[in-house]
Amino acid sequence: MDHHEIAKIHQLVQSADEKNIAVAFEIFQSADYKDNQELVTYLFTLAFFHPKEEIRQQAKPLLKKVVSASFYVDSARDLVFSKIVPKSGIPSVFIFTHLLEQIHKKGVLDVQTLGKYTLDLWTQSWEFCWKHQTEDITYILNKIKKGTSLQLAGSVRDLPEALWQLTDLESLTIINRNLSRISDDIRNLTNLRYLNIQSKLSAFPVGLVELVGLEELKLFISNDQFFNSVPPEVDQLLKLKSLTFTSLAGEFPINFCFIVSLESIDLGYSNFTDFPEEIAQLANLQSVKLNFNENLNLKGVFRKLSKISSLKNLDLSFCKLDQLPEEIALLDQVENLNLSGCHLLDIPMHIEDMVSLKSIDISHNQLSSIPPTLYRLPRLEKIRDNSGIIEVKAGNK
Repeated sequence: MDHHEIAKIHQLVQSADEKNIAVAFEIFQSADYKDNQELVTYLFTLAFFHPKEEIRQQAKPLLKKVVSASFYVDSARDLVFSKIVPKSGIPSVFIFTHLLEQIHKKGVLDVQTLGKYTLDLWTQSWEFCWKHQTEDITYILNKIKKGTSLQLAGSVRDLPEALWQLTDLESLTIINRNLSRISDDIRNLTNLRYLNIQSKLSAFPVGLVELVGLEELKLFISNDQFFNSVPPEVDQLLKLKSLTFTSLAGEFPINFCFIVSLESIDLGYSNFTDFPEEIAQLANLQSVKLNFNENLNLKGVFRKLSKISSLKNLDLSFCKLDQLPEEIALLDQVENLNLSGCHLLDIPMHIEDMVSLKSIDISHNQLSSIPPTLYRLPRLEKIRDNSGIIEVKAGNK
């Protein structure tokens, strides 16, 4: 393959247009490119990573001509492309990064080209590209952004500093099983409205409290340690409407009770025990999820939540309650109650005082039948038990 043909293919490759790819295939058909590692790598990315099956099938025979049979078969087996790419067309970033590393170690392909073109086709290769410096990190981050939204999944222990310079971000999701801290520089992202962190954080991100425009905050902490404190400055998040906070230990932090804009609180999968009296200040609170908590002080929780007239939804699923205290009768404003998987042997008669209740989930308990007391609830419309959803008609009450 002469210099003119190589330059032509490079030009076609850069465009990434399907018609230009077809022209590139024609040149490949009639040229010798075996010794050009960059072009072989480009063919490899088309053969295994292009989202269109037609292009992958055109590239595979061309690739087979210039790589060893063992490399091709091993790569195809390692990738198991049809299995790691779900119907959405997006492979797991963790699997994807691992597979690229395995392919790179074989020494057949050019790492710069592998990073560059996989990033063009699958943004999940961002971590591989960053590690091998195939592109500038700022370019990589902007490549995987979607407008003002960024989802950054990976396994690096420290996030790139350039992330905190993307000040136009309004939505940020970080999924990283190895991440134990978030830089205080997160405070720079002042336009954030949505923040979702799924990691092994060892402490509450201090810089987060300065993101005063946040409307939805999700902290999924996959850690054996539980948080028992947060910075008092969290009460600065005056626009926050939805809070998800797993791995919370003890009582709900009092400073969250001063964020009167809160409409939803999710404390599932925690070691949460009770709310402070100040929870009554959350006059806009509509939904509370306490699922998978084993140390709830239910009497206190029910008594304090009863003071919030706006509360409509309460989820206590899989909390190992055994029995419900009579204070449940105080929740006469709640419309939807989830008691699934709570090991309940019966439902107390006090539940009749929950006069606003429209739906209740009692599935996966130890109840022998639907308690008759439920049919005396004046507004009840649906009961879910192990058999499914039962519509409750007015005439049956």
